This record gives sequence, structure tokens and C-alpha cells, in this order.
Amino acid sequence: MTTVVILTNLVTFFWKISAHSAGVTGVVGFAVVYSIEYAGANSLLLPLVGAVAIMGIVMWARLYLNAHKPAEIIGGALLGFVICYGSIYFFV
Repeated sequence: MTTVVILTNLVTFFWKISAHSAGVTGVVGFAVVYSIEYAGANSLLLPLVGAVAIMGIVMWARLYLNAHKPAEIIGGALLGFVICYGSIYFFV
């Protein structure tokens, strides 16, 4: 998550990107990797569904408040998910 925060701040100098979207999709990236890696040990379906629901609510709220445009939300989501999923997948 530290990498996501640093990259979000660097990107913000050039293009407004949603840090809220990056953070919440980072959590979804963590949940996806752990649900794939530890599928047999314990069911992580409920936490994954909860994380996706919270992700949708946060993204909708940012759009509803006119804080971001859809491209900025998607950019933040891609940044957060790719970095968090990739780093956890690499280390697990």
C-alpha cells in the first residue's frame, strides 16, 4: 500500500487520480490473491464480496460528489489493484 500511495502522489502531479479508488481496490487485490492462494484452507468469499461492495460504494460516492471523472476513478482503480495484486502475488 505504501507503493500505491507514493505512485498516486507522483501521478497526481501530472493527472488527477483517485486515491480513494486506488486504496479500496488495493484491498480487493489483496483479497483476490489470498482467496486464490488459500482456497482450500478457508473460504474467503465473504470478505471478497464485502471488499468489492465497499469498492463500488466508494467509487460511486466519488462520482456522485463530482470529486472525480470516470477516467480518474478507473485510473486509480487500475493502479491500486495492479500494484497490490502483483506485489502480494509475487511475495506469496
